[in-house]
Amino acid sequence: MHSAQDFLARRLTAMEQTQNQGIFVSAVAENTTESDAVEADELATACDAPCESTESQADTAPRVYCYEERLTCESIKNVAIGDVLEIRYFELPHKIIVENTSIVDTEQELIITIDAIHYGRDWLSVQVMREKFQFIARKDSLDPGGALSRKCWKCHFPPTWCHPPDVVVQRARSRLNEREHSVIDNRASHFAFWCKTQSVSNRANNIVPIFVAANQHIHEVKVGDHLNFATDGEIELHGEVRDAVKASESQVLLTMLVSSRHVNREIINSAHICETRIQKPVQVVKSAAIGLTSEDLQWRIRMIQDISYKRLVGKLAFCLHLTNPNLSREDWLCRAIQVPNVTKETAQPLCKTIRPELLNPGDIILHDGIYSVVSAVRCDGSGALITKIQYSARRVNKNAHNCLFEIKIAIEKYERQAVLCVHKDIFRDCHLYGGGLETPSYTVTKVTSVNEIYKGCVISTRDGLVFKHLVVTDCPKIISTPAMKNQVMFSAISYNVGPSMLLGKNSVAESSYTINLRTTPVYVMKYCVSNEVLYSTEEVVLRARSRLGERQHNFQWNSGRDLARWCSIKHQSNLEQGIVPVTSADDLHRFQRGHIKFLKKPKSLYAHNVLLKECSKVEDCDDVLRVIYYENNVVFKHVRIEKLDIGEDEHLQRVRYASCREWNQAELENLIDHTFLNADDDRLGYLGMQGSRVTSQDFCFWIKTRFSKDGIKAVKNLLGEELGLLRNELKVKRKDTETIVGGRSLKPLDHIVLRRTVAGKEAEVHFVITSWDANLSTGYGVTYEFPVKKTEMGFYEFKGFLRLTGPGQIEKVVHNSEFNWDLIQEKIRDLRGGEDYSIPFNNCEHFVNYLIYGRVVCLQLVRHSRRLFGFVPSFLHHLAADGINFLKFAMHHASGLRKVGVKIPIFESVGLVLNLVIAGCRFLQLIRRRARTAMPHEEFSMRRRYIFVDAISSTFGVLLALVLIAVQATVFTPLTLCSALIGYALLKLIPLVKSIFVP
Repeated sequence: MHSAQDFLARRLTAMEQTQNQGIFVSAVAENTTESDAVEADELATACDAPCESTESQADTAPRVYCYEERLTCESIKNVAIGDVLEIRYFELPHKIIVENTSIVDTEQELIITIDAIHYGRDWLSVQVMREKFQFIARKDSLDPGGALSRKCWKCHFPPTWCHPPDVVVQRARSRLNEREHSVIDNRASHFAFWCKTQSVSNRANNIVPIFVAANQHIHEVKVGDHLNFATDGEIELHGEVRDAVKASESQVLLTMLVSSRHVNREIINSAHICETRIQKPVQVVKSAAIGLTSEDLQWRIRMIQDISYKRLVGKLAFCLHLTNPNLSREDWLCRAIQVPNVTKETAQPLCKTIRPELLNPGDIILHDGIYSVVSAVRCDGSGALITKIQYSARRVNKNAHNCLFEIKIAIEKYERQAVLCVHKDIFRDCHLYGGGLETPSYTVTKVTSVNEIYKGCVISTRDGLVFKHLVVTDCPKIISTPAMKNQVMFSAISYNVGPSMLLGKNSVAESSYTINLRTTPVYVMKYCVSNEVLYSTEEVVLRARSRLGERQHNFQWNSGRDLARWCSIKHQSNLEQGIVPVTSADDLHRFQRGHIKFLKKPKSLYAHNVLLKECSKVEDCDDVLRVIYYENNVVFKHVRIEKLDIGEDEHLQRVRYASCREWNQAELENLIDHTFLNADDDRLGYLGMQGSRVTSQDFCFWIKTRFSKDGIKAVKNLLGEELGLLRNELKVKRKDTETIVGGRSLKPLDHIVLRRTVAGKEAEVHFVITSWDANLSTGYGVTYEFPVKKTEMGFYEFKGFLRLTGPGQIEKVVHNSEFNWDLIQEKIRDLRGGEDYSIPFNNCEHFVNYLIYGRVVCLQLVRHSRRLFGFVPSFLHHLAADGINFLKFAMHHASGLRKVGVKIPIFESVGLVLNLVIAGCRFLQLIRRRARTAMPHEEFSMRRRYIFVDAISSTFGVLLALVLIAVQATVFTPLTLCSALIGYALLKLIPLVKSIFVP
């Protein structure tokens, strides 16, 4: 055995490393001194219940993710820049960002002025603005806990969830003048959270006017800003400022980096340089102006190259201004970046037609119907190579992989047309950096050679009627036998669709394919994204295999095409979370760490979410794993050491054993704080059960009979069916007990039964003595129970042994992005001690989503609410139809009830109104869901169309019922139901039809 001093030192060190759940002292050797025993006693008392804090610690313990503190005359002095305050604004709760504070101390009162940025009211408009708020405290009633003249609360957040204070203020200033207020997804609280917290669910793109009014903030456009602007009067572009040149006091010439894939036309007009070989005589509209030197011309060309105007301009007017010799550089640049008023070509007589080698720099020529200015002329034996600049259409290649190009645009100091686009995170939300929520396009190339297929590539081929996208997972092999000539064999991963889907096998699977390239068309897919967002070959295969077994196929937003894109590129439009069943303990061990779910019954109602930190195998236990994970739950029973003091008159029971064998002390240390759990145990969940099935009696009997013999390998005897066999042996052993008084006859390794406090209640607890002082009747015993004091549900680190026997018990969640485990550990430390479990606001999934994404949302609740809104209109419609059928039946059989016929349309009229109201509620819920979950743009558009078509078709069905009632039709319910079904199925067929005809 180890000495007590060494063992306690090790436990204290472990406590410092893992303070989030508390560590329990272990057994103390028999030769422990009295002082050592006192230290062990204090340690055992402090560590007896995990996550229990002293009174001072409880006062500073975080209350979940955000809580509000009422400010007083004293505490308001501690308000700093970047803080979030809540006040009453037009009698409603309202959050503001503190930009600056000042305190004025007079003889009678203390005046605190806070300069804030918030979503405020400016007459009839609501916009992000600066505003001053005053709080007054009179000195005759001044005390540290006194109230202010105006109620105010300070919002506290976990530190790792927040931006630094200067960044908070900077982010708030960047959105000044914004006028996109929405009660659903962009109100004052959303703005405050956007500025303060780091969350993927914060608003991605915010449109901010540069200038609103002279008395309001004017943004100064600088390098790195992102702008939305228009060219040629209709082409909307988004770009990043790469350079800014001040042309005048009121104008700035910006060099913008834009992406061709997001241009809404194939061409864009700009001033660009091109080289053309001309052999025939060319028409000269105007010769080079006298007084315009070659140096000035080249400077002008450099300054105006790539410029694009906001409105359509005359090509000849552009050339005439470029060669105007009567302006200085400053005046010329000031006029050159203005939008010319000339929008039609000005008639100019042709001066002459000359040979191309006689052209001079500065000549304005008309070639191929386009006016241009000659920049340079080089002659050779085959003609003249003319370098010229012209303002004309330039074709945009939207399918190019490197699709970024630069243009220049001029803006005014008081700009109203171009607007700033403030991103939450440019690398995640801007398409210039491979982000955004819009699904990238792709190009297809027909395969003609086996060399075009390689490991990690995505190909498309037919599977029955539909095209199927495959992720190739190995190098293809050519089969050349008499029976199979020109065949290519390879393995690939995809969703099973087509005939296999009709059999219920729509899961992600890896299969072997043999294809004849001559008879079967095969296409290689290339995604139109930059190389920075492409995964490597090995990463593509690993990501594809991580989703093997998934059964979430959906033709709209999770088809084989979406799976292939998810494996190939890093993009926000990918599926965020894929649910994959865990079939065995080996499967979970390969997963190692990440997000997992414990399934409940019924499965569709509830699943317990945890974040798996570590996972390792147990020797000689094929279906048992040692796990550590984070969860929002209660503290379970666990192995713990408790100090035992037995009075001289206390009665207790001792279980007799035929033989006694000592166990390995180091292996006992490895059991401390651990729980024994089956994956299918009801783990407190919504039924309120205790989780682990093992009792202290089972554990002590196991320690004496199994653990002392086999060590950790015997853990399998406490799980599954083995526990039942252990209890059968225990039934016999229960009879072999003796009752003793006092503890002088006890010795180490004895199995005793005492009355002790467990979870705040007195109960019968079994102990195995680890160390004992017979003279003092004190010592330590190991047991398997709840802590002494009752603990509330909260954030804990679970350590234990988990038995997983097959599918249907655990699911792993495969996320689109990699986890930042360092940040997760910091968030765990911030939340330590928080105990405020709530199903609608702070359940297990809220906790896991906060750790991973920085957002407090539960997708299970979102899914249930969406189902409810989808069920209510259908229920009301059928209720109205059944009521009408009953009345019509009564009208035909009782003449006295014909008077009721006047009230028949009321049913359908009420159904019509409710149908439209609930459709509006579903749409508002969709907007809120997009704001909270960063829903991809394509999925949002599709779901919005579903709501619209469903509402229109249902409304048409109700109106049709009213018409049929008016004409006394006897059968109309099938027609109204048919209209609703058509609307429901129409949009679902569109992706299916696309998969049939588009590779």
